[in-house]
Amino acid sequence: MTNTAWRVALGMVASNIAALLDEVTERPIHARVVEDNPGSVRVLERNGFVRVGGGDSFAPGRQATVTELIFKPAD
Repeated sequence: MTNTAWRVALGMVASNIAALLDEVTERPIHARVVEDNPGSVRVLERNGFVRVGGGDSFAPGRQATVTELIFKPAD
């Protein structure tokens, strides 16, 4: 994927998260991101999420243990 296409995709994801947060008012809501995915971390942070924890878990798709970061919308 080209750099431009990647930026467009991240922008679409960011706007979808913003729309989801407007639509789903029930809280708490959390997001989990694998630590080695900085693009997703940035998208969450740009949408007002803050890191609240993390830990190791098994990722079946990777067949490996990964470190997940846990985020929630800032108060």
